[in-house]
Amino acid sequence: MNSIDDVFVTKRGRRCVLIQGYKLSENKQLKDRTFHFRCTNRKCNVTAIIGEKLDLIISQKNDHNHPATSENILNRQKIMYTLKRKAIDDVFTKPNKIIRKVLKDQSTVNISHSDASTSCKSLNEVVQMLNKQLN
Repeated sequence: MNSIDDVFVTKRGRRCVLIQGYKLSENKQLKDRTFHFRCTNRKCNVTAIIGEKLDLIISQKNDHNHPATSENILNRQKIMYTLKRKAIDDVFTKPNKIIRKVLKDQSTVNISHSDASTSCKSLNEVVQMLNKQLN
């Protein structure tokens, strides 16, 4: 049986697990305190039941009908999720400071210059939107 490679939270606050390069997002919690996850690709019908500590795959149904997501894309997405969550949590910190801190914390991840500039633009948009909501 496959093992869970990583667990992280998306920009919308949903938990995701990474299994062999495929992202599955939490769908619901079952009565026995396990979790039902499904593939994030809407055209894919893979589902998995995962233990309450998110460390054990109890069962998995169907096979993926698409290629696995590359590691670079997954890393970039995880960084963006982290940046957006931190921007929402700490509205009064400058976006560049948040970006530097997140990239410093995730120093093992290689990110290209274009990805960094896209992240900066996106984060600035989030901060502007939040500032409008506060005013």
